[in-house]
Amino acid sequence: MIFNHTIGNISVDGGVFGWKVQANDTLGNINISNIYTFIVVPDTSKPSFLLNQTNATSTAPKISDSLQLNITVVDNTGISTIKLAHNQSGTLSNVTTLSYTEADILLTAIFNLTITMTRGLMQWQIWTNDSRNNINTSQLFTVDIQNTVPITPSIIYPQDGFVYNDIPYINFTSTDVDGDTITYYVYINDTLNTTSTTNITDWNASDGYYNLTVSAYDQFDSSSNISIQFWLDSTSPIIANITVAGLNRSGDTFYINITAMDNMTSINWTISQNQTGVWENTTWSDTWTQSGDWLIAIYNAVISATKNTMIGIIGYVKDEAGNIAQSTTIILSVENMPPTVTNFTFPNQTVYRVKYNISINWSNSSDADGDTIYYRLWVGTSSPPNLLYYNGTNVNWSTNLSEGSYYYSVDVYDGQDYNSNTTIQQLDIDTTSPVISLNFTTPSTTNLDYFIVNLTATDEGDLWSVNTTIVDDSSNIVCSNETVNLSTNSYNYVYNCSF
Repeated sequence: MIFNHTIGNISVDGGVFGWKVQANDTLGNINISNIYTFIVVPDTSKPSFLLNQTNATSTAPKISDSLQLNITVVDNTGISTIKLAHNQSGTLSNVTTLSYTEADILLTAIFNLTITMTRGLMQWQIWTNDSRNNINTSQLFTVDIQNTVPITPSIIYPQDGFVYNDIPYINFTSTDVDGDTITYYVYINDTLNTTSTTNITDWNASDGYYNLTVSAYDQFDSSSNISIQFWLDSTSPIIANITVAGLNRSGDTFYINITAMDNMTSINWTISQNQTGVWENTTWSDTWTQSGDWLIAIYNAVISATKNTMIGIIGYVKDEAGNIAQSTTIILSVENMPPTVTNFTFPNQTVYRVKYNISINWSNSSDADGDTIYYRLWVGTSSPPNLLYYNGTNVNWSTNLSEGSYYYSVDVYDGQDYNSNTTIQQLDIDTTSPVISLNFTTPSTTNLDYFIVNLTATDEGDLWSVNTTIVDDSSNIVCSNETVNLSTNSYNYVYNCSF
């Protein structure tokens, strides 16, 4: 029988080794061979490197990017440890260690890391040993860390779309993660205006429209541009005139017209007045009426001040840049407000007849200025009455008139102005009884079954009624009749009383 045996995994470092073979059969016979020798040569070969890939994830790596480093290690006996060292901290130092227990003779090590260094060469190197502690160090590899472009600037002042009356400076900002010094390129209306490493603290320009563009340069690359538009307007609007129209008494409405224009932007207006004793402004308004190149605003208000008050009125016009123009001051003098008209409360008929003197009453008047009100009662025998019978503050007057027809009215006075008279009314005072004239009557002795009364009644005023009553010799009423609402000064009365 031929017997083969392989001796493997010799852990010794080398030397001369002997070996022999012993065989025995089933009957217990034994035979031992001679001693043979073989020589083990020690493994002093270092692991080797191949197929290194210095950047597997990015063609232009920059700070904060992910970076993958790959390398393949080959060894005769088995790889034990692989270590990665790089200089992102400033010096070359170990940062990652990979350990193996399977005694692989071919391994590809993969290292993933984040770039923390700024622009420049990143160095990296691999250290490895095998199971016999044979050590090898790779060559020094490099990765070119690219420049990071500054971020697109932000323009802090002025702001996009705004109108300014003064722009003494221009503020902007950007950052560069590589820590490079940033130079700003400032363009005005597409033309390079200046370059600076700081904000512009002194900028002079005339009124007009501007396009501002800024880019950031770190001595290697330029950022994207940022652009804004703004207007510079340092000229105040023009106020052509301000006028006041309307009535000028307490409770009246007055109207203010202001005419203005601006050379660049839209404008708003407000009116300030002091009739309460304090200057008060209306809310800013953009309501205008176009008249050629000019704009006209109309404002109305009610006078709450009393007479003799001097109301100051000022108009203001403001453009979008905040420039404000002020008009001249107009003075509105509040005139006296006459008292309100009074009305008769008794009598309240157009014609009132009475047989005795009465008290004429009228309503209270009011005065917006708080003046004392005087009532003047005019009486006369013709219309309009022209005799002043009463002048005082009472709202009634007791008549002391003789018989006759009178016309009367009342007006009011506040010490400065009169107001209209009341309607003219008529008062008839009649103290004389009507006169009765008997025309004829049936004889006192008659065979008829009726009795006729025929008479004429007269009065200097207006007759109201005629009443006839017939009684028998026992004072019993036989017939009675009344005619009313005659409205005449003479009436012929005929009455037939049947028995």
